[in-house]
Amino acid sequence: MISVSPSLVGISSQIKFLLRKLFLVSGTCMIAYSMIFRTSLWAILTLLGVFLIAFAYLFFRRPPGQKRRFKLSTSILFLVSIILSIALAEIGARLAIPELSAGGAMIYKAHPEYIHTLIPGASGEQAITGDDGTLKSYHVTISQQGLRDREYAAKSGNEYRILMLGDSFTMGNGLSIGDTIPKRLESLLRTENPHNKISVINAGCGGYGPWQEHGFLLERGFRLEPDLVILQILPDNDIGDTLIRRGKTPRAYEFLNTHYRILLMNYHKDWKAKFDFDLQNKSRLYRKVCIASGGRVSIANMLNRTRFLHNPDIVQFPPSEDRAWWIELTLRDWYPELVEGWQMFEEDVLSIQSDCHDRGIDFLAFVVPSGAGLIQSSWEYSINLGGNAEPRERGKELRLAQEFLQRQHIPYIPVGDAIADHAEPEKLYYLNDGHFTPLGAKLAANKIAEYLSEHDVIKWPGTKP
Repeated sequence: MISVSPSLVGISSQIKFLLRKLFLVSGTCMIAYSMIFRTSLWAILTLLGVFLIAFAYLFFRRPPGQKRRFKLSTSILFLVSIILSIALAEIGARLAIPELSAGGAMIYKAHPEYIHTLIPGASGEQAITGDDGTLKSYHVTISQQGLRDREYAAKSGNEYRILMLGDSFTMGNGLSIGDTIPKRLESLLRTENPHNKISVINAGCGGYGPWQEHGFLLERGFRLEPDLVILQILPDNDIGDTLIRRGKTPRAYEFLNTHYRILLMNYHKDWKAKFDFDLQNKSRLYRKVCIASGGRVSIANMLNRTRFLHNPDIVQFPPSEDRAWWIELTLRDWYPELVEGWQMFEEDVLSIQSDCHDRGIDFLAFVVPSGAGLIQSSWEYSINLGGNAEPRERGKELRLAQEFLQRQHIPYIPVGDAIADHAEPEKLYYLNDGHFTPLGAKLAANKIAEYLSEHDVIKWPGTKP
């Protein structure tokens, strides 16, 4: 007769008890997930959960003498420990994670009509990735008028004002305020015209397309009394910025940026989006997690996937196609979304021109080409990304934009040509970021000043017919 040690019997009972718990918890989680979240696998998960629970009760009974106990104090202690752990994690994140690596100072807020805008009075350090792979810091201060510029009072009688509309290239991502295109242009024009007062207003806002720039112009830009409006165009970004207002996006896109805009779009309409965006503003840990995951870790997305909190008005895009989203417009054959976005883009630019002309304000435009299309190493990397071999036309975005401006008789400054013809375009762009270096912004400002002088665009007060 073989005897079994009581200790081994105890171990066996404990293993059975642990297996019972494992099956019960797993089955309960599966059923709860299928009930709470919107998933096509709900039937399979529910059946599997029921099977695991039934299996646990039939084959793994609770050890004799053990009773189920529930203590309120234990539950409260558990909740308190979770809250304290989160608080300690946030404190640790603030000590260990520099603000720059967590996105820098928050300078944007939601706008009910144009997705987002700059926060009046915001100030702090921002960062881009330099050519050596490290973060490059630059300071940003937003005026009470919502501009990355100084405050502007009513225009004086002898003053000529230029308002420059654009996105992050005009606003000056990665640049000090003095190195931005508007301020360099202002300095050049003041040097050329020392006896006249001239101002170049920086109305750039990161992530803006022509429809948002048009909205800014109507809402605040015309109040600044410009004599000339100059529109900076960046086709590669403008099409995505244009499509999103219809709940669409190019088929290859950056998930983090798109997710951020969706939160801003729904900020005033859905509490989950508002909570998520505000939490990113207040928690450095959560913001870092969102950035590190490319936006895929999101409380708003998780809550919106539930059956009870789902809001069908919040757009959920399909996964991005596996290719370089930043050169999407160079595809030789465009799919319907790109065609639609380009048509909307043209209409928005024409609307800006029309509103300027209705007010007797001169209007010019210039195009910024993609650095990835000009720099050979960047182009080769981009077209090979993801293993895609779609036929492409290098420089297509610049060609199409300038052909549109010519066709509509919109005067445009050949900034794009000057950049494309530069002997060393890699010195004009931050290679890991895509924005202008100080040299790139300087070249653009010089070309604009040259055009204004050659075409006698500026009409000083008292000389206009």
